[in-house]
Amino acid sequence: MPVCEFLEKRKRLLLTARRTDVRDFLQQLFSNQIDGRSVGRKLSALRHLYRYLLLDKKIEHDPTLDIESPRQWKVLPKALARDEMEATLAAPLSRPGNSAGNTKLAPALAQRDCAMLEVFYAGLCGFRRSSTPSLKISNSRLDTC
Repeated sequence: MPVCEFLEKRKRLLLTARRTDVRDFLQQLFSNQIDGRSVGRKLSALRHLYRYLLLDKKIEHDPTLDIESPRQWKVLPKALARDEMEATLAAPLSRPGNSAGNTKLAPALAQRDCAMLEVFYAGLCGFRRSSTPSLKISNSRLDTC
């Protein structure tokens, strides 16, 4: 149900809506089993509308002020299948050459890339992805692999 219809049933206009009207509208959406993300988008649209009306001096107060957005469920990433992960881990080793064109370092770079992928996949340490560009081959102990 659009907010205009909801307010019309309450004998109100968009310009005369109160905070309780907005909250009741959102509650009605939830009671009609509208997804939290959809309710959040409707609230965001109302906030922008009322911000515009306030700046344009059509209203004196914003009825959406201090209304919290609905909590969103975090969507977990899809896990890779075992064969997909094995293909990903094998990719650096099968890559021909490297971007620098140095074929002597290519095997070492491939091992490094594979090791980084394995570290991320296993998640065994507090390693940050943002710190991987600063890793150097000289810091690696490839003889222990």
